[in-house]
Amino acid sequence: MSAAILNPVVEMLTPRKREILELTAQGMDNRTIGRELGISEHTIKRHIREAAIRMGIRRGAGSLRIRLSSSLRLAQGRFCPPAVTNLSLREGKILAGIADGQSNREIGLELGFSEGVIKNHNRTLFDKIGMDTRAEAAAWYYAHFTTKAQLDSNTNAR
Repeated sequence: MSAAILNPVVEMLTPRKREILELTAQGMDNRTIGRELGISEHTIKRHIREAAIRMGIRRGAGSLRIRLSSSLRLAQGRFCPPAVTNLSLREGKILAGIADGQSNREIGLELGFSEGVIKNHNRTLFDKIGMDTRAEAAAWYYAHFTTKAQLDSNTNAR
């Protein structure tokens, strides 16, 4: 998924949906957004759900929120991920876990490492892809890999 692909989709959203997604990208929760815009939390959820469907995002609630806000920021050119770099197999698995909304502990349990080891890998991984936060790393993942096979083909078996 790239900014060039997302721009037409974002432009097709209603101004209200874009406004809600922008506030979501700023980290506001549904209740706060509702208060600021003078509409119910239920209406906010409906707008987010409809925008997600229009943007082709169909995942769990946590991942949905990350992808919506990250996709909107990518489409607006607010951050532009660097070209795909060679990630180690372990870094690729950790990145996939982050994109799926797993905690460091959950990723560590799945891969057989401590939470501390995963945190150390996160620092290296974030440096490689030029991102600072888990949300940005998740957006980077979705911007570059639409399937697990694409991730596997871009990682080194180290």
